[in-house]
Amino acid sequence: MTSEQWNLSKAGKPDVATITLLGEKLLEIVYLETQSTLKGHVSTDGPVSQNSVICSFGNTLPQIFAQALDVPDEVKLVSSEKLTRLIAKEIAECVNSVLSMSVDSGKETIPRITPPKRLQCLIQQAGQMIKGLMRDLKRECAPCESRKKVSQSSSSSRKTISEDRESLLSETSKTVQEIIKDEVSQFTESSSDEIFVSDYEQLESGSTLEMKNVANDVAEVIVDEIMMQNQVDLETAQSSPSLKKVCGRIKTCAAKQFAQASIGHLVERLNIKYFDSPDNPAFDKVLSRQSMQSVMNDIDALLPTVVGEIEQGQNVSQWIDVILSGETVELTNELKNILSNHIERMRPKTASGPKRLSIMVLPPHAIISADILAMVWCFLGVMRWWLHTESEPLTSRVITHTLEKAVSEGSIGGASLPSDDSQGSGSESEVTPSEFTEEYREEQESTEDGRKLTIRVIVMKLVSRIFNKAKVLDTLRSPNAIIERLFEKIWVEIQDEDFEITPKMMQRLDKVIFQKICKKWHSVMLLSTPLCKSPGVRVSFYFASHLRPNYSPATATAKGHAVASTDSF
Repeated sequence: MTSEQWNLSKAGKPDVATITLLGEKLLEIVYLETQSTLKGHVSTDGPVSQNSVICSFGNTLPQIFAQALDVPDEVKLVSSEKLTRLIAKEIAECVNSVLSMSVDSGKETIPRITPPKRLQCLIQQAGQMIKGLMRDLKRECAPCESRKKVSQSSSSSRKTISEDRESLLSETSKTVQEIIKDEVSQFTESSSDEIFVSDYEQLESGSTLEMKNVANDVAEVIVDEIMMQNQVDLETAQSSPSLKKVCGRIKTCAAKQFAQASIGHLVERLNIKYFDSPDNPAFDKVLSRQSMQSVMNDIDALLPTVVGEIEQGQNVSQWIDVILSGETVELTNELKNILSNHIERMRPKTASGPKRLSIMVLPPHAIISADILAMVWCFLGVMRWWLHTESEPLTSRVITHTLEKAVSEGSIGGASLPSDDSQGSGSESEVTPSEFTEEYREEQESTEDGRKLTIRVIVMKLVSRIFNKAKVLDTLRSPNAIIERLFEKIWVEIQDEDFEITPKMMQRLDKVIFQKICKKWHSVMLLSTPLCKSPGVRVSFYFASHLRPNYSPATATAKGHAVASTDSF
């Protein structure tokens, strides 16, 4: 875990990567206990009950977490009792799903995949328990550093987007690629912590071309159907039929990379468990790299992202629907065979003579097969949960952030907010919206600076909306000065408040405020005039009132903030 992930977990707000890892560990517990219960079950006993699992489970669960966090075993938490009951219920249902199957006695049985909502409940309860245990933490863990990006598309100097369609497509495609890579890396890095650097490079390079193709498709839709129509309203833009269709490409691309990183993680776990890599001198790193490439090729064939599927009206690839349905017996066997083939490729060949340095003795095939099945079962459970709970928000964030970036850089409709250089010299030193994005990119790591950046982007969207509607962009002087002064006035009103900008607010707040102040001024042209002269009072009031329902000019005055009369803008 990185320092940021550790702090978020202590605060009870783990990120997606940590939640994904936690879900994987919880499913491992469920699977192991399911197999243990099945071994001790007699066919004449009938179905297994939740209470019987709880009795056999005892106080094991809180002890496992307490030992992992190095806190006293005697710590009692309500959340641990709830988690024990939830896990016991899931184990009982998994056991009974196997018992109800009509299969040959010698055939391997696979429990049903844990439903996404059940896993979500398990993760939430486990998170509460971890937060409670951390209050009694004896020592801090030594957080690991984030893996440096192997393939980084640097674009430190951003040129202004011109009206030329090809240039606009190119810049938008780069933006989409950066956003997808940033979103996907949040969960793929946690899955690839144990992967060797050379194998990690294979995973990243293999997804670059696919990500570029997806980004090009998304960029083309945004340019053709949104930017060229001067649509600044994110909600309207996102409802575009073509954009909805291309969202399937984003979802499939992200899911494919999630699967590749997770399978790569499983390969390295198998290497470490059975071949003691990289310490064992008999471990062949070259062979391991070649085998990893074979695994990724097999995954490419098993989990395709075919462009033609979208053209035929399907939103996502078929394998995603299979995982979401939970009917994964065939897919489980395919994945199991891919990992088993890796073991066979890595299995030491019989050697003789003085050059033989060491011998690696592998467990029986049945034991390895059972381990692989457990890994695949947990992977599919986490994958199903991720597709159900995280893939849609990720897709929405990619589209929303792309549109917001286009707005903040003044590229809506191919018309940029004019800079001071084009309007003659001025007395003020102005900063362009694109510079805001670049300058404050690193500040998103802290809560306050992240909130500042969010408010600043909304202000940019609002100003862009007002002057686009008023059709005064070509004659407007110093729009960035207006943005900055308006932002400063708003921030004074809300900086001491505990607020959070939700994704829905991010999409709609500028539109809601625009509509309210239009009721005051009746005309967008009239509205733009006082905004140029004295931006902020009425707008800051509306901002504050949406972030703080009890806000009023009186409360602001009591806090020492200067508020003009309601007649002023």
